[in-house]
Amino acid sequence: MFSLVGTPAFLAEFYTPAAGGSALAAFCIYSLPDGLWLLSCILCIRALWLENPATATHYLYAVYVAALLLELLQYFHIIPGTFDFWDLFAMGFFAFVEGVVYMFLQRRIRYAYQS
Repeated sequence: MFSLVGTPAFLAEFYTPAAGGSALAAFCIYSLPDGLWLLSCILCIRALWLENPATATHYLYAVYVAALLLELLQYFHIIPGTFDFWDLFAMGFFAFVEGVVYMFLQRRIRYAYQS
């Protein structure tokens, strides 16, 4: 976008490049977006099929397989992109954390209805 319209002058005040090739900065720039992408898909599916968890489970598995397949196809150079184990780690981490939080919330909801 900025190549077409130019970079606004005020943006230079907010822009701070990742210094010194830090591993944390590289993770945040390259792998974190993949994990957040998967998390947003999971949360969207959970919200759409909140009343029907069986259907949501089928769609969640489809999203998990699609995310893994996209990374593996990059590894075999079938689709363009760079395969990275940290991408898989980020996606797995966010999927695991969301699953734990979802189970915790489900238990709290069941407990609230039993009381």
